[in-house]
Amino acid sequence: MEKSHPEQGDDEIFMGNTTDQWFGKMGWLTKRLGKHGLTALDQPTGSDWKPCFIKRSEVEGVIAKSQCDGEIDVWQRMLETGSALA
Repeated sequence: MEKSHPEQGDDEIFMGNTTDQWFGKMGWLTKRLGKHGLTALDQPTGSDWKPCFIKRSEVEGVIAKSQCDGEIDVWQRMLETGSALA
């Protein structure tokens, strides 16, 4: 798996950039807030925006419980690409 962000761990999926406020509202149990948000062109974002990551194992658990093929396809693509933005 290719990393989508330099702060991304090998066992993580990059969920995109977020603010502290939105990060607190996310329901992912394994969420982690990074330090330096980047644009699609790898330029720094404003200081309010930081990268968000979740553990791959949490997405694998969602797949195991899902009964919707369309949903499973989305989760599987996240595992394959390492990003929710792909």
